[in-house]
Amino acid sequence: MGTNLEIPYLTVNFDDNMEEKHNNRSGISKLYSTYNNGNLYGICMIILTPLFLKHEKNNIYRALFFITLFLTLSRTIWIGIIIYFLFFILKNFTKGKNIFYIIFVALVLIVGFPYLLSFMNKDISFIMDSNLGGRRYQLNILKNASLFGQGSFKGIAEIVYLTIIDKFGIIGFLLFILYLSSPIIIYKLKKNTSNLYWGLILYMILCFSDGAILLIPVMSFYWFIASYMFKE
Repeated sequence: MGTNLEIPYLTVNFDDNMEEKHNNRSGISKLYSTYNNGNLYGICMIILTPLFLKHEKNNIYRALFFITLFLTLSRTIWIGIIIYFLFFILKNFTKGKNIFYIIFVALVLIVGFPYLLSFMNKDISFIMDSNLGGRRYQLNILKNASLFGQGSFKGIAEIVYLTIIDKFGIIGFLLFILYLSSPIIIYKLKKNTSNLYWGLILYMILCFSDGAILLIPVMSFYWFIASYMFKE
């Protein structure tokens, strides 16, 4: 409608200034939710994607789910969608089934993204942004990487792994990867066959771009899925 619905403590934080939230893409507003942040909404939904698809069999609702992710207009979320779809295509192609869905997903990837970009007056360079959406400066951390890290810890920036390397070193980074992947490792050792752990894998991949790890409810969803898949 072109107007933000601003209810303090419900749809916005108390002192939010919606004009400073960077939710505008070439005159089009992102679809956003918690903390008025489209990327945060998309990250949480990607973690929940395998669980949602496991229990929701209505293809209309499934399509609407992915449409909301597209409408976050977040490159990080788009990358997550592409990776999931590629996994879906590969999994079903090797089994020789669901050819209709394979064709549909392929069309979405080939036609959908260019159309959405043109609607935003963008091209493929928007996704392949060499400036990494203003995060390129964080790559300088790699120049001074050490085994045990340096400086005081005050928080984690968008590119999660770079902050971990900077503050806790290479050893801390390896331990952090072990921390995130521990439920996946145990799950696979128990030879379980559910795909719920893919939500965790996708999040670990998104941490190369923007993991929003300090913002509620990212880790809440992450460890909820980790616990729920063992319950199954």
